[in-house]
Amino acid sequence: MLVALGLSIAAMTLAAILWSIAFPARRIWPSKRYTALTPFLVWVPTFTLFGVLILLGVLGWADLAIPSWVRFGVGLLLILLGNIVVWMEVSHFGVPQTGGAKVGLRLTPKM
Repeated sequence: MLVALGLSIAAMTLAAILWSIAFPARRIWPSKRYTALTPFLVWVPTFTLFGVLILLGVLGWADLAIPSWVRFGVGLLLILLGNIVVWMEVSHFGVPQTGGAKVGLRLTPKM
């Protein structure tokens, strides 16, 4: 059930992206209009997929013979670093822009 839900969300996301590339005039993503419903249509499937992946990881814990140093050292480090980078950018650009709203080009200030 969880695998089917995760694969369904991933397949629908891929289909929407491919459709939008093939038919830009009738694109699905990014949406042509940003409404109050848009963040829910973007973030609910995203967090649902994250939850499914985490739950599958917990339920399948130790199914693969992966050494603990890889699982907790390399794996945890990659998860933390990836999340730090992603959520820093979401906070920098804002939820509307990362959800597809047209707000113009925003540049990161030079250091």
